[in-house]
Amino acid sequence: MVQIIREDPFYSEKSGQGDFWWKKAAGEPEPRYNGGITAFLRNNRKYNNCVSTKNLRNMRLYGQTDYMNGSNSPPRPRHNHVMLNVVRSCVDTSTSKMAKNRPKPSFLTDNGEWKQQQKAKKLEKFINGSFYQAGTYSIAPDVYKDAAVFGKGIIHYYWEETESGPALRSERVFPEELRIDENEGIYGEPRQLHRLKYVAKEVMASLYPEKAEKIKQAPKPKHLYLVDDELNDMVEVRESWHLPSGGKAKDGIHCLTVDGADLFVEKYEDNWFPFEWFCYQKKLLGFWGTGIAEQLETLQVELNKILRRINISINLGVVPKVFVEAGSKVVSAHLNNEVGGIIKYTGQLPQGGPLFTVPPELYSWVDYLYQKSFQECGISELSAQASKPAGLNSGKALRTFNDIESERFLAVGREWENFFMRQTSLILKMCKKKNDRMVAAGLGPLEMVAKVDKTVEKIKWSEVDMDKDSYIMQVHPTDLFSITPASKLQEVLELVEVGMISQEQGMHLLDFPDLAKFVSSKTAKIDDIMATIDSIVYDGDYNPPEPFQDLQLGVEMFQASYLKYKRKNVPERNLELLRTWITEALDLMNPEPTQLEEDNMEQTKSMAFTEGQEQGTKKMQLAQAVDDAEIDIDLTEQQ
Repeated sequence: MVQIIREDPFYSEKSGQGDFWWKKAAGEPEPRYNGGITAFLRNNRKYNNCVSTKNLRNMRLYGQTDYMNGSNSPPRPRHNHVMLNVVRSCVDTSTSKMAKNRPKPSFLTDNGEWKQQQKAKKLEKFINGSFYQAGTYSIAPDVYKDAAVFGKGIIHYYWEETESGPALRSERVFPEELRIDENEGIYGEPRQLHRLKYVAKEVMASLYPEKAEKIKQAPKPKHLYLVDDELNDMVEVRESWHLPSGGKAKDGIHCLTVDGADLFVEKYEDNWFPFEWFCYQKKLLGFWGTGIAEQLETLQVELNKILRRINISINLGVVPKVFVEAGSKVVSAHLNNEVGGIIKYTGQLPQGGPLFTVPPELYSWVDYLYQKSFQECGISELSAQASKPAGLNSGKALRTFNDIESERFLAVGREWENFFMRQTSLILKMCKKKNDRMVAAGLGPLEMVAKVDKTVEKIKWSEVDMDKDSYIMQVHPTDLFSITPASKLQEVLELVEVGMISQEQGMHLLDFPDLAKFVSSKTAKIDDIMATIDSIVYDGDYNPPEPFQDLQLGVEMFQASYLKYKRKNVPERNLELLRTWITEALDLMNPEPTQLEEDNMEQTKSMAFTEGQEQGTKKMQLAQAVDDAEIDIDLTEQQ
C-alpha cells in the first residue's frame, strides 16, 4: 500500500533489517527508525495488500456500492449499485442492539478494610469520569460497527494537554490504519504496532518546524483509499510501538516518523499498547477477525446477481411494443402517448405485442436469500424493521421474544463486556503512568472529574490508587431492566406484586422522563433517606432524623443498612451513628410525655379515681336502698 521511491542502503529489501527496525542497523552511525519502519512496511506489503483488499471489499458490501471496483477507480454507474443491501441492514441492526448495552465497570474487594472498600467505590467513580472525559460511550458504537464490517474494531487512548491539565482522549481507529507483523500476531498478541495516517505536509511542518524540509521531501503516499494521488500533498505519518522483549530488556521504542525523518522518539518500558480492540468473531489463527460483511458475502453476491437479472428482464420484456405490417404506411411518430391521437394506416391494423412477465420463482428465491441472510447472523427481519410481531403487546411477551433473539448474540455480548473491562485496565495503567510522571515533575497528582448524582466531584489518583491484586473488576449493564417502557413497567409491577419492593420504590425504578416531576415528588422521601445513609456510612456526617421525614420507612432502611454494613468492616463510629439515628427516630415516633402532660395525666387519673369513688358510693347506697325495699315488701307480705 506504501509507495517507496528511494532505496535506503542500510535498510534494503535483502538486508531484512526492517524486521528489526527498533535496533540500529549494521554500519549505521546512529539509529534511524524511519528507515527500518519503511523497510518493514515494504517487506509486509504483500500480506497487507491482501488485508486491504478484504477490507475494501467489506466496505463496499456495506457502503451501497458495487461488489468490487479496481484500485482508485471512478464510481460505477448508479444502476450497478447494490439494489437490496442486506449486509448494511444486518450491520446497522446489530449495532443498534449492542449499542444500547453500555457496560459499567465496578470493583469488588475480598473482605477488605473499610478504607479499601471506600477506595474501590471512588475508583468506580474515577473510571466513569474517565469514560466521560474520553468520550468512550460515544465512540463505542462506531467501534462495534467497524467490527461488524471489517471483523475488528479498534480504539486508541492518548493524553491531550489542555489549559486545565492533561485530559484523557479516545479515538476510533480505522482498521486499515493499523499494521502489525502477522507472524508475531498469529496468536492475536503482536509485539509491535504501527498506526498510519495521511496528513497534509503543511500541518506536520507546523508541528515539527525543525523537520519541515524533510517532511516536504517525503514521498507522496499511494493507497487504495486515496484518489488523485498525483495532486494530493499528503504525507504518510507512522506512529510505531515496539514492546520490550523481556522484563529487563531496554529495546522498547515509541516513535513518530515519516519516510526520511524521525519526528519523535522515546524509550517505551510498558508491556502494553495504548489500544484496545473488539473482535466480532475470532478466527482460529491470526490477529484479524470475521465480521457480518464477510459472513454474508456469498449471499449478498447471489442476491445482487438475481436482482440484476430481474431488473434486466423487466427492462427488456415488460416494455410495450407495437407490431406494424411492413408497407402499411404507418407514421412511427404517430405512435406516442398523446391522448386521443389519430393513427393512419393502410392494410392490417397495428397491434400491441404481449408483455413478458418475470417468473415468480425468481422472486421466491430473492425472498429466501433475504431471510437466510438474517438467519445467518442471528437477526430477525422484524428487528431490522424496528417492529414487533403481531399479537405481542404485553411487556412479558416482548421480554421473552427479546430474550430468544438475544441468545444468538450471547458470545458477542460477552466479548463486548470484556472489551470494556480491557479498556478499564488500560485506562488504569495510563493514569498511573501519567500520575507518576506528573508527581516526578512537581506538577501534583492527576485529577479526574467524576459525575456523582447531579453534581461533579474531583477525584485524585492518590485517593483511588490500589494494588491490582486487592480487588476484582467486573462489568454489568447500566440498566437491569428492559429498554421498552411496556417491558420495563411489567418487570417493575411484578416486583411490586410479589412484595419485593414498595410502590414508591417501583416508581423510583421506572424513572420515565415524562413522569420525572411526578415521580421525583413521590420518591423524595426515599431519596432523602438514602442520602442520609450514604452521608453517615461513607463520609461519617450525621444528620439527625426530623419529624417531617418518613420515620417508619427510615427505620426500616437504616436497619437494613446497619445489618449490611456491619459485616463490611465499616468503622464502629459510623455504625454507632446508624444506631443513633434509629434510636432517635423511634423516640420521635414514640415521644416521652412532658411534665405538663404528666401533670395532666395525674389530674385525669385523680379525677377518674374520685368519680369512681363517688359512683361506687352511689352504687352502694342504691344497693342498700334496694335491700331495704325488699325487706319492707317481705314484712308486708307476712302481715
